[in-house]
Amino acid sequence: MNAESQRPLKIVVFEDNAADVQLLREALMENRIAFDLEVFEDGEQVHQYLAANSPRPVADIFVIDLNLPKVTGDEVLFHIRQDQKLSGVPVLVLTSSDSARDRARVMGLGATAFLRKPCALDEYFEIGKVIERLVKTEAPVAAANQSGAA
Repeated sequence: MNAESQRPLKIVVFEDNAADVQLLREALMENRIAFDLEVFEDGEQVHQYLAANSPRPVADIFVIDLNLPKVTGDEVLFHIRQDQKLSGVPVLVLTSSDSARDRARVMGLGATAFLRKPCALDEYFEIGKVIERLVKTEAPVAAANQSGAA
């Protein structure tokens, strides 16, 4: 369980790479974060998620990759931020892109944080700490280059 709550964090992930989802799971476990992960492999499923969880989608945080099939991560972020019920839910964009343009675009769309996917396993473990901080603060965090710098 989380120190702050009696229930696991509900983390909704839009990621098509199973290896990245597994690394995210391991990062959360490494940081002893209790979690319930719901994974969608393409951006088109954002509509299914929003419809299925109406009137109040249950999520403590969204984690979105920019490079999704069918509907891009930008579009997923846009749809999430258009839903009034989700305005206070943090959104972490976790992507292989290190582009300043991508960072500025997603932050402009309402992302809470932007992280480049780490290359080293120990850096990936830091993502668990970032997620925990984002859920606790529920306030916009400056864009970050590395996983430990949100």
